[in-house]
Amino acid sequence: MIVLSISSYGVYATNYSVGGETGWDLTSDMTTWSASTIFNPGDNLVFAYKPIHNVLEVDEDAFDTCNTTTPISINNGGQTVITLDTVGTRYFICGTPGHCGSGLKVQVDVLLPGNSSAGNDGRRRRPIAPPKRSPPPTPPTPTPPPPPPPPPTPSQELPPSPEIPSIDVPSTPGPNCHDEGSATKILYHHDLVITSLMSSLLIFTISLL
Repeated sequence: MIVLSISSYGVYATNYSVGGETGWDLTSDMTTWSASTIFNPGDNLVFAYKPIHNVLEVDEDAFDTCNTTTPISINNGGQTVITLDTVGTRYFICGTPGHCGSGLKVQVDVLLPGNSSAGNDGRRRRPIAPPKRSPPPTPPTPTPPPPPPPPPTPSQELPPSPEIPSIDVPSTPGPNCHDEGSATKILYHHDLVITSLMSSLLIFTISLL
């Protein structure tokens, strides 16, 4: 039964040029090519590449991280043919520094004939995450205009007090004021009265003696 199955795989085996017309190259879209192709046991992967490239078969962890230090196999020479002899997922990357990170890697899901969605172990094709793109720059935050100045206080709004002109008022003499001539006459009359009294007092005193 197993022999018949293997023979059946061989009858329907197909050779697939990895990457399509551009081959195993940085210009090829490996994710789209792999997702649009159904691979069955017995099919062959044909890697055609320039001398700058090579083909490393790796495990899933090395595929995700582009780790080239522990490959399952290394292939050089410009053309490599790999037979997909069992059901499952296989991983291939380019070992040239920077090429795997730039997208030169491919994941191949080998399925039983007639089953285009999952293998016999129930696993489905795991999509390869596209390269991360940096987020667009954040636009600068506009600076708000400065607040308007506060209104003036009441004390600032009062106009300056007008100057009151000075008025010269002529002085008016009071009712008790007399001119200098009247004062002199009064003093002279007063002296005469006193002199007369003193004379009378002196005569009276002499008469008593």
